[in-house]
Amino acid sequence: EFRRVLFRSLNMFVILVIKKVRELQTNSNILIANLAVTDLLVGAVSMPLSIAVDALILRGTVPRSIVFLLNEIGISVLIVLYTISYHHLLLIAWERYVAIVKWTEYKALVTKRRMKKYTLIVWMESVTYMALHQALVLGKIPPEVLRVVDLAINLSYLTETLPLLYFYGMIYIVVRRQNRCQISQLSALIKAKRERKLAFTAFLLLIAAFICSVPILVVMTSVSYSPVFRTYSALRWVYIGIQINSLANPALYFYRNKRYRKALLQLIGLEKIQEIDRDRKSVV
Repeated sequence: EFRRVLFRSLNMFVILVIKKVRELQTNSNILIANLAVTDLLVGAVSMPLSIAVDALILRGTVPRSIVFLLNEIGISVLIVLYTISYHHLLLIAWERYVAIVKWTEYKALVTKRRMKKYTLIVWMESVTYMALHQALVLGKIPPEVLRVVDLAINLSYLTETLPLLYFYGMIYIVVRRQNRCQISQLSALIKAKRERKLAFTAFLLLIAAFICSVPILVVMTSVSYSPVFRTYSALRWVYIGIQINSLANPALYFYRNKRYRKALLQLIGLEKIQEIDRDRKSVV
């Protein structure tokens, strides 16, 4: 219960901070807010389903068919949310690539309308993929066909890592080049540092996602070949990996961005309390 509350609180704080603070409503932060929404749904939908399945298994009085159905729903929701999160990380990498490498074209390429369009496509594509996959499973197609489908899906995930590597590779090259040059204008220097810091934060989010996705990649790749990976204990590793990622994301936002922390303190009223304490100390 504590873990679920923590998941909700951190991600809700991210969404509220971006929504309430006008200066934080940039394209990159809007994408981060959408990523926080998926992480929030992990705690609000996926975790309660996994807890319910655990409770039903411990009680042992509920038919296995109902437990299996709830477990399938929970896994499906989790995979959909994971897919949406992964595609948002791809969008964030693209946005950072344009901001740093093609900054002269940023306003033309990265617009709020285009961001909304891409986000909608990500949600629709992920939900459609899971619906089609579950239809194939429930349709009892031959295992050989299902293996081919799973292999094609896994290969599509691997191919999506290529643009990620390209985006961050080009960002790294440009940042190294900028570090060697002398930037005379102070405003340009501050903006360049801010863009690089955002890019590095996005890269850390991607690394965290890759580390936490190891269990789901192993299970999805091997489930068609070995019955061991169809067991509930194996699926629990999938739950744990993605749930940890949903907790790591908002922690990284606040750790890496001072403006997030300051805005959060202002929202919950602690910033004013700290100012009063500073005034009292100065008077004393």
